[in-house]
Amino acid sequence: MMKKHLRFYLFSLLSFFVFVGWGQVTTSYDFASVGAESGLNENSPGISLDSNIGFGSFKNSGTSNPGIFSNQLRLYQNATKGGSIKVYANNGVTITKIIVNASGTTGPAAYTVDSGAQVNMVAGNTYTIDGISATTEVEFFQRDGSSSNRIYIDNFDVTYTSPAGGVFISDQASLTNLDYEVDSGPSIPQSFSLSGTDLDGSDVTVSVPVSSDFEIAETVSGTYSNSITLASFDGTATDIFVRLKSGLTINLYSDDITVSGGGASDITVSLEGEVTPEPINYDNEETFVNYPETSGTYKYGNFAGIAGNTWNYVNARGDINIDAETVTLQNNSAATLNSSISGGISVFEFDYQQAFSTDVNLEVYVNGSLVTTVTSSSEQGVTKNSGQISVNETGTFTIEFKQGSSGGQTAIDNFKWNSFTAIPDFTYESGAWSPSDPVGSSTATDNILIADGSIDVTGTLVANNLEVALGATLNITSSGILDLVGNIINNGDLVFQSDASGSGQLANFSGTVTGNITTERFIPKRSDDARAFRFLASPVGNVNIADAWQQDTHITGAGGASNGFDASGTNNPSMFTFDHSIQDQVTTSAWTPIASTTQGIVAGQPYRLFVRGDRGVSLSDNGANANDVTLSATGTLHTGNHSVTTSNFFGNFTFIGNPYQAVVHLNNLTYGAAVNTNSAYYWDPSLGVAGGFVTIALPSGVPDPSSSDADEFLRPGQAVFMQNDTTGSDFSIEFNEDDKATSGSQTQVFSVGENVPAFVNMRIYKTDKLNNGFTEEDAFGLRFTENGNNAVDALDASKMGNPGINLASVNSNQLFSIENRALPQIGENIPFLLNNLSTASYTFTFNVQNFNTDDELFLKDNYTGELIPIQLGNTEIEFTADANIQESLDILRFELVFGNVTLSNEDFNLVEDMRIHPNPVKDQINISVSNSLSETDLKIEVYDVLGRQVMQTTATFTEDKSYPIDATDLKSGIYFLKLDIRSKNQIAKFIKL
Repeated sequence: MMKKHLRFYLFSLLSFFVFVGWGQVTTSYDFASVGAESGLNENSPGISLDSNIGFGSFKNSGTSNPGIFSNQLRLYQNATKGGSIKVYANNGVTITKIIVNASGTTGPAAYTVDSGAQVNMVAGNTYTIDGISATTEVEFFQRDGSSSNRIYIDNFDVTYTSPAGGVFISDQASLTNLDYEVDSGPSIPQSFSLSGTDLDGSDVTVSVPVSSDFEIAETVSGTYSNSITLASFDGTATDIFVRLKSGLTINLYSDDITVSGGGASDITVSLEGEVTPEPINYDNEETFVNYPETSGTYKYGNFAGIAGNTWNYVNARGDINIDAETVTLQNNSAATLNSSISGGISVFEFDYQQAFSTDVNLEVYVNGSLVTTVTSSSEQGVTKNSGQISVNETGTFTIEFKQGSSGGQTAIDNFKWNSFTAIPDFTYESGAWSPSDPVGSSTATDNILIADGSIDVTGTLVANNLEVALGATLNITSSGILDLVGNIINNGDLVFQSDASGSGQLANFSGTVTGNITTERFIPKRSDDARAFRFLASPVGNVNIADAWQQDTHITGAGGASNGFDASGTNNPSMFTFDHSIQDQVTTSAWTPIASTTQGIVAGQPYRLFVRGDRGVSLSDNGANANDVTLSATGTLHTGNHSVTTSNFFGNFTFIGNPYQAVVHLNNLTYGAAVNTNSAYYWDPSLGVAGGFVTIALPSGVPDPSSSDADEFLRPGQAVFMQNDTTGSDFSIEFNEDDKATSGSQTQVFSVGENVPAFVNMRIYKTDKLNNGFTEEDAFGLRFTENGNNAVDALDASKMGNPGINLASVNSNQLFSIENRALPQIGENIPFLLNNLSTASYTFTFNVQNFNTDDELFLKDNYTGELIPIQLGNTEIEFTADANIQESLDILRFELVFGNVTLSNEDFNLVEDMRIHPNPVKDQINISVSNSLSETDLKIEVYDVLGRQVMQTTATFTEDKSYPIDATDLKSGIYFLKLDIRSKNQIAKFIKL
C-alpha cells in the first residue's frame, strides 16, 4: 500500500527534543533525514516535530513552491515575500526561540510573530529568532528577488515553554502504516515515547475511544485495551504501544490517542491504519533501474527494462528517485514513455510521483485507448500508486504513459501486470453476443467475456472461464445459474439478483474469484404488512454492514448514530448474532446485538435481522406498514469448504448460515456424530403475529405439519437451526461445494416421497385469519411406523418456542414439533400443549393420511367434555377461548384419542342400558333404553366425517322406552351419533345406506 503521506517514517531520524531548562523544551527538524517532508501548504497543526510543535511551507510570492532537493528545503525568491516556513505552537505552548540553519545558498530574510510586525534579517548561515513569545505561529521567509539569494534550509530548532501546570511531550505526533492484509490482523505494534515536564505527579490516562478500531498496551506483548493508567506519572519517558485490531474488513481506519491528567493540558497522537486486500500476485514486473538518464536535462531515447521489453521515452529526465533514479516526464504534451509487450494484459498498476510543484495529470493508454488518468495535487515528492486497472487485451499490446493537459513533471516506476491469453469463445459487446448467446449452447471448455454494456443471464450458463471487463455488468437473474469449471475475473459488476421467485446461483465451483461480487436477497413483506425478524446469511464478506444491508433497510442499536445505527426513539437493537458458547440456552439468551454497523459482514455467519422494509419506512411509527425490500452486499464471494461455528453442548441448538450463492441440500452437509440430523428448524416470518419456528423432518420428505414453504433446501442468504444429540462428541457441521443443489426448490414445499408413514399434521389458526387466507399460528406433526417407538429419542424434533401461540405434542414432560411413534393402539391418548390463547375463535386443521379406513381418531376437549371425530384426509374443528375462563386457556385442554373411547366407567355402563339399531341405517335410527333411563331427557347430535353437525334434537323416553330418528335426509356415508344423557356423553358410529 502506498499512503498519500508517509509521515513520521523513522521519526527519530527527523527530529529530537531536549530539555533546556525547567519547563523549557527544544525540538528539531532535519530535511536531510529519510522521510523528511516539505510541509507544502500544511496549516496548523502542520508536520509535527513533536506533539506540541508543527510546521508548514508556503510559496507566497516566490517563483516556485518550496521543495526538498539535495537534502535541503528550498525557499524561492521574491523581493517582498518569497517562500516561507511557518512554525506552529500547539497545545498551549509558547515558542521562545527559533534557529534556522542554512548552507550553500542564503539571502535576506524576515519573520513575523503571531502575524505581527515584520522583522528583517540579514543573510547568513544561521538565522536566530530570539526573545519572542509566540502562542500561535512564527513565519520565517525569504525576501530578495535574486535567484542567487534563495534560502536553502538544512534544519531548524524550536525552543518552547509549557503552559502553567506542566506539559506532555510525545516523540510522535502521529503513527501511520498500522496496516495488515485482510484476515491476518492485528497489525504489527508501533510505539511512541511519552514524557512530560512540570507534572503534578497524579495519575495519567492514555486512551483511545471505546469504539476505536485501535488498541494500546504498555509493552509490545502485553494486554491490549482501550485505556492505560500511568500511576503517579512523573514525566519519565515511557513507551506506549499501539496496533490496529484484528478481524476488521478492508478499509482505511483512523483515530486519536488522548493523553490526559497530571495537571497538564491534554495532547493527542493521531493514528492511521489500513486493512488491505490480498495483493495480486502479478505475472510480470518492470522497474526502470536500467534507465540511462541521470541528469535534469530532458532527453529522448530507449532502453531495455529488467523484463527485456524495449521502452521508448521522449522529453524525460533522470534525476528523480522513486526506488532509484527513474523516468520523469516533462510537463508538456510531447512527453511520453511507451513499450510494446507480448502476452496480453488483463490488469496492471504502477507507482508515480509529483516531481515538482505542478500537479500531476498523467494519462495511460493501452493500444491507443485511454484507460486511466492518475493525478496528484500539492504532493511534491510523495510516491503514489495507481491502483489496479483492468483492460483485458490479448496478444501484443502497447502501453503508453503520456502527459495530460497541464500535467506537471511526473516520475514513473514499478509497472506490474498480469498477462491475458484466454481468447473468449463467446463475447458480449456493443449490445450483442458473438457468435451467439452461450446460454444453452456453450460448453465447459468455452471462455466467455462480457466486454461492455449490461446483460442478463436467465438460464444456465456453462463455461470454463468467465470475465467481466471494466465498465461491463453481468446480472445472474433469479432463474439464472453460473456453472463454471474455471475462474471468474470480475473487473466490472457481477450481480446475483433476487426476487420473489428466488435468487441467481453459482453451481459447484473449484476455481478462483478475482474482484468483488454483488449478491442480493429479496425480502417480501408479510401479507398483513407487519414487520418481522428474518434469519439471514451472506455469501460475501469483507464489507461493512453500513455499506451493505444498511443501505437498503434501517438497522438500529444501542448508541444510535454514534455507532453507525439508524437513530430511533428507543435505539432498540434490530440485528443479532448467536453466541454458541452459551451452555444454558433455556434460561440464558444467546442472541447478541451487533455493536456497530462498521462491523464487517462475515460470509456464512448467520444473523437475526428485524426487517421493517426499505429505508422509506418510518422509524418514528411503530405501526408503520412494512414493504418489500431487496438487501444487497458487495464483497468477497465465499467459495470452497465452510466450517460452521457450533454449540458444543448436548441438546443445544446451532445457528447455521448458508455460505454459498446457491441452494444447499441439508441432507448433503457433513455432520459430526453428535449432531441430530433428523430435523431442522426454520424461522418463518409469515406465521402468527410475529413469525414462528417451523420444523422440517429430515431426510424422509414427509410433509411438514406447517403450511410454510420451508423444506430440506437452504436458499441463498438463508439461515436455519440444527440441534445437537444427547450423546457423542463431534458437534461439527461442514459445507462443501458438492452440497449445492441448484435445481432445488426455492419457493415450494417439497413433494411426498414413496413409502410415507401414517401421519397427523395439525395446525392452529385464528378463525378470522383462516377465513381471510392468512397463515397459521403454529403447527406440529405425528409420524407412525411399524418400527417406531413412543420413547423420546433422536427421531423426535424438539419444539423451539415462538413469541406467540405454541402448539406441540407432550411426551415425558418434553415438547416436540414432530414426534415419531409406534402405530397407535385403540384407546391411546396423545396430549398436546396449546398456549398463549386470548379471547377469540380458533380453528384446528388436521391432515390425516395413510391410516386404515377403519381407524378412528378423535379430538378430545377436556374443557367442554366433547369428543369430536377427525376424518381421514382433512378436517377443520372450531373452538373458542375466553381470557376470563382459565379452564378454556388450559395449556393441556386438548388431546388426541385413537379408537372407540368412552369418557369414564359410568359412561361405559350406559351401553348396557341403551341400544342403537339398526346399523347400517336406511331410513330410521331407533334408540332403545332400559327402565333405568325412562322418562329422561336425551340430547341427540349427528356429525358427518368432516366434524360438521348435521342434526340436533332432544328426546324424552316414554313407556315404550324407545325413540326413532328420521335419517331419510342424510346422504349415504359414515356418521357419528353423539348422545348426551344426564350430562354424560356417548359416541357411536353408524353407516347411512
